[in-house]
Amino acid sequence: MGSNKFKLPLSLHEHLIVNEVVVNQGEVTVGVHGSIKHNASDELRKFADALIEEHRPEKFILDADQAGMLQVLADGVDMSANGQAMDAIREVGPGAHFLGCAHTQANFETAFYRSNVADNNSFEQWEADGSQDAAQRANAIWKRMLAEYEAPDIDPGVDEALKEYIARRKAEQPDTLY
Repeated sequence: MGSNKFKLPLSLHEHLIVNEVVVNQGEVTVGVHGSIKHNASDELRKFADALIEEHRPEKFILDADQAGMLQVLADGVDMSANGQAMDAIREVGPGAHFLGCAHTQANFETAFYRSNVADNNSFEQWEADGSQDAAQRANAIWKRMLAEYEAPDIDPGVDEALKEYIARRKAEQPDTLY
């Protein structure tokens, strides 16, 4: 088993292939698993706003991807009968494989967290598809998200009050983000 400084029963490095360009931050590979549009808290949205203001949307996409993977890890091991695949163990028995059993068929799409950024293709397929690294894929993701964004409906009175508040606060404080 690879490096495992947290003494967890698994190593993230050995089970998750991100892309052929290795980028490492601490003990977790960049772009592992996550989703911005899923499970985003208010604090995460504020963090996203700050990163976009700093012109680093690719880094935000990669960080959110890691945060999603870490959230799955923090949820812990599913100790339910389904999570432990007890029916599959009884169905298959010793010496056989689990690929065709009912449990595998029912759970294979959701059993592992799939990254929006990671490229899980073979090296040859990755190369044929343009050899994009995680940052390049993150760039395409944030641009697609921005293009597909639809502003939520807002009451015109609330919208006007917010615009007035923003204008007043901008007039009161100098802009220091440059």
